[in-house]
Amino acid sequence: MPCCADEKWGDWRPHLAMILSNGSQRPDLMRRAVVTLGDTLGARGYLHAAHFCYLMAQHEFGTYAHKSSKIVLIGSSHLKPFNEFATNEAIQMTEIYLYASRLADENFDLPQFQPYKLLYAQRLSEHGLTSEAAHYSEELAGTILKHPGQYPAMFLRQVYDLGDRLRYHDPLYSSADNQRDPEWLTALEAVITDYQ
Repeated sequence: MPCCADEKWGDWRPHLAMILSNGSQRPDLMRRAVVTLGDTLGARGYLHAAHFCYLMAQHEFGTYAHKSSKIVLIGSSHLKPFNEFATNEAIQMTEIYLYASRLADENFDLPQFQPYKLLYAQRLSEHGLTSEAAHYSEELAGTILKHPGQYPAMFLRQVYDLGDRLRYHDPLYSSADNQRDPEWLTALEAVITDYQ
């Protein structure tokens, strides 16, 4: 495939549109062409354009530890130090993508994104947004409970510990006459117990 990011090719977007509109006959070839375009754009420093190509090709998300991954968090390079990489903005952009994808397919999931959701919930809590952090932790636990075997026990414990600390910031469980744990927290604790 010629380099669509070269000056003589002009804007890369029409090239991507052409590839996508003609890819129904050979979807594997189309995906490879779009990923190659993304690689070329990424090598030239067009991170957002590269990520857009990877999303259009439905390329799998990778992990921060694997530097050969093409996309880990939308809008951020996993080649940067972790503190510069895992920004709230990048987590939010990836969260929006996940939400939009779930509108089309309720079973869509990005297991490798869940640790960043935990990080975001911790940040919300640290900044005094405890109700939001509690709600976010509950949503995270709900995702985990669908396929708990995809996650290491230590990660499950971290989610549980945060949820346990934050449960009293949920109006439903903060009253003195309601001493029971939230169902999601009890279910998560049962999964952790099964791991042991």
